[in-house]
Amino acid sequence: MNSLDILIIAVYCLGLLAIGFAFSRKSAQSSSQMFVAGRQSPWWISGLSAYMTMFSAGTFVVWGGIAYEFGLVAVSISMGYAVSAFIVGFFLAGRWRALGVSTAGEYIRLRFGNKPFMFYTWFKVIFSFTTGLALYGLARVICPLIQLPAHWFIVDPDTVQAGAEVGQLSVFWACGILGFIVVAYTMVGGLWAVLLTDTLQFFVLTVSVLLAVILGLNHIGGLGQFLTQTPEGFLNFTAGDFTLIFLFGWMLVNAFQLGAEWQFLQRYFCVSKPEDARKALYLFGILYLILPLFFMAPAMFYRVITDNADPEEAYILMCREVLPPGMIGMMVAALFSATASMVSSVLNVYASVLTDDVYKGTLRPNASERETVHAGRIITIMIGAYMVAGSILIPSLTTMRDWIIIFTSLIAPALLLPTIWGLYSRKITQSAVWWCVIANVAASLLVRFGFRAGGWFGGIEFLAPAIHLNESNMRVSDIMVGIIAPVVVLIFMEFRAKKEAEGWRRLTEVATKNQREETPSVVDSHGPATVMVWCLGFLSAIMLIISIINPGERKVLISATILLLAITVLFIPLLKKTRRPLTSPGS
Repeated sequence: MNSLDILIIAVYCLGLLAIGFAFSRKSAQSSSQMFVAGRQSPWWISGLSAYMTMFSAGTFVVWGGIAYEFGLVAVSISMGYAVSAFIVGFFLAGRWRALGVSTAGEYIRLRFGNKPFMFYTWFKVIFSFTTGLALYGLARVICPLIQLPAHWFIVDPDTVQAGAEVGQLSVFWACGILGFIVVAYTMVGGLWAVLLTDTLQFFVLTVSVLLAVILGLNHIGGLGQFLTQTPEGFLNFTAGDFTLIFLFGWMLVNAFQLGAEWQFLQRYFCVSKPEDARKALYLFGILYLILPLFFMAPAMFYRVITDNADPEEAYILMCREVLPPGMIGMMVAALFSATASMVSSVLNVYASVLTDDVYKGTLRPNASERETVHAGRIITIMIGAYMVAGSILIPSLTTMRDWIIIFTSLIAPALLLPTIWGLYSRKITQSAVWWCVIANVAASLLVRFGFRAGGWFGGIEFLAPAIHLNESNMRVSDIMVGIIAPVVVLIFMEFRAKKEAEGWRRLTEVATKNQREETPSVVDSHGPATVMVWCLGFLSAIMLIISIINPGERKVLISATILLLAITVLFIPLLKKTRRPLTSPGS
């Protein structure tokens, strides 16, 4: 990585901060503007933001590693998100928006009561510590690329060879710097900054990856060469532990996540009407049908070059192999984009719950809007510092791949399924929440520590086939246990209940009141379009400069420049057609 790459990364990071400050005044108007964008977000921005929220550098480290090892199955896993999005878009997204609540915490409090609300809130805030894994994954990818003078305090001394004048950026300092940037623009600009940076990051990431695909395919000698040199089974849609049953379970688990995870619900709350929430999820699904093949291709191409690379480094190694000077910096910026999108979304949504539902809802019910916004910014800083600490400490406890799969398949369904079930069921009460968690933990412990060789039941002969089956299909076992245990509990409690739950009456009363009192918000396309035009125009200029510096790849780079300019032009009509937005309720 040369000085041009580092300059591009620095300019990009400053641009993210600039977007945050550009929306600081708007977000300071009220907690509604800070945490649900005044319900004025265009549906396409909400959809692109939801899409980017699913990304992080871990996407390229974890799923890129799977693409390098197993091939096309990584695309199958990613495309499962598309099916999940279509299901959620059809059944849930519009229903969430129609409730008129501002946070997932508000819904939990209404539907299940104060104790489940406090449990969900603090459990999720405490587990936000693990979001730091995304920062760690990014730092691990980019630090080997960033060479700095050996005497700088942010350089890892273990990477400085004897007599060398340069070393690699320290992972510790990388996590801190990256975390500071994300916390800063999220704290200042609120959800508007998160939405706009996510949208910009989508375009930067997509263009960067498409360039890597084109140059990578040319580098290995074309598609025919790739098809003839891949290992046997590399182009199968299933491989190893990633069976059809796993893919089906993975799709269900992620439908639960899109349908009830708080950072995704925020994308439904911030649009103006239920139809827009549905369209946002359909856009999410379409993108996940089309783009996974392109996003996983560079790691798959690298398998043709060598079969003994570290899978978690395959993606960035391929990019370093084919991208010209300047574009490495753009790719690192794109990887940072993916991570920042996910981290900032989690950061903003948990800060919103602690601010609106705990600080103002419980501790300071008479707090003014100004005080509430200040409290929200302080809480954002505190949660951000907590996440950065997680990025430094958690990697020593487990690997990224294990953590992502274990958390998603075992822990998430027990928390998410009662939330979704409560949207439709009139009967279940807060006891369903407790029993789902208990059943899921018990079943998970039983499968992971009981039905294993040398486990609790290892010496029981008639259980030997079950133990063998479990050990040979651990990923499937994790998925199925995570789904089946909560579903069985909820079905049992649904049939056992005899009357309508008090929480259902509270929820329907509030939803009816919100629908009656809510003034339709005018979608604010002007502000987002202005930011997109300026940012994409600036990126086009950078790309043009890179193409001039690199004559060998000039045709491809100029093509990318034209693509960015074409995208920029698409936003120009929004500058003319949008009326001045009305003040939304609560702003």
